[in-house]
Amino acid sequence: MKNFIKNLQEHINYAKLDVGVLAKKAEIDRTNLNRILNGKIKEMKLESFLLIASDLYPNWIERRRKIKDFIMVCESDLNIKKALSYCQTVGEYQLMKKLIKKHINSDAKGKINKYLQLYDLYNQRNLRKLEGEKLQEKLNELSYSKNADYQIVVDMLHGFALYDSSNFMAMVPHSKKIDYNLSLVENSFIRKHLDLQHKDRESHINLFSNNIKKCREICNDIIKSAPENSVIKAKALSCLAESFIFENPLQAEMYFLESLKLIKKLGITAYSKLYRAVHGTLAFLRIEYGINLDKIEWQFVDEAEKAFYDAKYGEGMEARFYFDNLKKQGKDLSAFKLYYLFYVDGNDIMVLKEALEKFANNGNVFYSNLITRVLIKEGVK
Repeated sequence: MKNFIKNLQEHINYAKLDVGVLAKKAEIDRTNLNRILNGKIKEMKLESFLLIASDLYPNWIERRRKIKDFIMVCESDLNIKKALSYCQTVGEYQLMKKLIKKHINSDAKGKINKYLQLYDLYNQRNLRKLEGEKLQEKLNELSYSKNADYQIVVDMLHGFALYDSSNFMAMVPHSKKIDYNLSLVENSFIRKHLDLQHKDRESHINLFSNNIKKCREICNDIIKSAPENSVIKAKALSCLAESFIFENPLQAEMYFLESLKLIKKLGITAYSKLYRAVHGTLAFLRIEYGINLDKIEWQFVDEAEKAFYDAKYGEGMEARFYFDNLKKQGKDLSAFKLYYLFYVDGNDIMVLKEALEKFANNGNVFYSNLITRVLIKEGVK
């Protein structure tokens, strides 16, 4: 941190920036900023640096690099905890991985080691290395903590594990716990970032409950209040896109493309959970409505959606092979896969009814509309 601050002071002098103006934007007094720059205060708060980063480095690429550098030299327990919540919000998954690796199991960081272990699980899910039941098992091994911010992340991850298993109704109790604990988080910076992450889950819960108006309100709130270049904003755009799938497919496609544009700008790995999820849902939209099929990026689309495409627009052989293989493996079909199978199995209404039942049991009222539309079209009551 000492060398970073020294370089920062040199940069301020070289760029002829006004320390008083910077202090005001950093929401600290001028004296304290001078003391930081002169090395009399050991470490600058992360939120203070973030508030002046755009003035220090107008170019976003350079600014992002400097923020990464700052985070990697943070040593105080509180700054590291702030950095973990920030990385999750903006999508700096590789930076989070490096930060955790640097400090986890360190004797000097014994007080926050449980946070480092918890965010390691969080990041493993980000990178599709730990999901569903396996994530749930890891969470069950964690020791209980009275710290509100720790418990919030635990409940978020429980919610994610249930989401991975399409058990959307069971997410609600964890969401209510988070609502309660958010007000107990003492640090405003951490509380703000945990709140944004929680709103992301809330938007999806409202989407699946078919509370479209509330879902869109939350998504738009995230888009307005989230950091400009952040994964949480991309997620909100994607959720907003989903809310228009049945009402306005072209508008849904537009929001999906905005989300992907931001994801690519952020350099999120193509193998991350988010990258493939947005591509997969966009592919589903295009296949369902037969729009811009030639623009589907198949390398980022799962086999199920490929089978869906073949069933609707191809010869159906690949789709039949895919579902026969699942049957041989004894795999249970999700509601979506049952819907896809409907187009393979000669429009078997019983398959649709089974899909509808699964959507209902999972608490996914929104996508139940997918089935009811076809049933109505087929004249089934």
